[in-house]
Amino acid sequence: MRKARLILCALILVASGCQLTRAPAEPVPALLAPSALGHTLQVSQQLAIDSQAGRRNLLVVWSVDAQALQVVGLTAQGRKLFSLRYDGQQLHSEHQVPLPGGFSGERFVRELQWAYWPETDVRQALQAAGWGLQTTANTRVITNPEGLQIKYHFVQGAWPASVRLSHFEHYQMKIDTLSASEVSAPAAGAD
Repeated sequence: MRKARLILCALILVASGCQLTRAPAEPVPALLAPSALGHTLQVSQQLAIDSQAGRRNLLVVWSVDAQALQVVGLTAQGRKLFSLRYDGQQLHSEHQVPLPGGFSGERFVRELQWAYWPETDVRQALQAAGWGLQTTANTRVITNPEGLQIKYHFVQGAWPASVRLSHFEHYQMKIDTLSASEVSAPAAGAD
């Protein structure tokens, strides 16, 4: 009897595993090199993310130079939620709480780059994965291989402009740039 139960349990596990097997995920475009931005910046932005789970507000401070992109996410009260560092090869992330809306660090960096990195670099990374990019003066529309879209609408203003993002995964993000400054590299030999 015990042997029959074990066999039955094994069959149930195998059958449930077959039901959970999914088609391979679509190719995801590669992250872009931090140096591709062509600027050394420090940017502060207010984000409002609206999803089925409600609204999440956070402050994001990011800096980029030729070596790395660094992002810190804070609550409205200044409590650190996460930090990300991408050196062009590896993404290192530290989370005090999960990113809002189930974002991964890689996804957050990718969507930041799709908004602000040069169009030619974004297009090249997207096309390599079978995705597309259409642009106008104030928009970027990214289309995945299934035809689903992510729309970036840039609000007039100094670059990096504020953005309204509408994602095919049923969320919207409002990104308001609070400050942005070009940061000069330290002088050689300076400590």
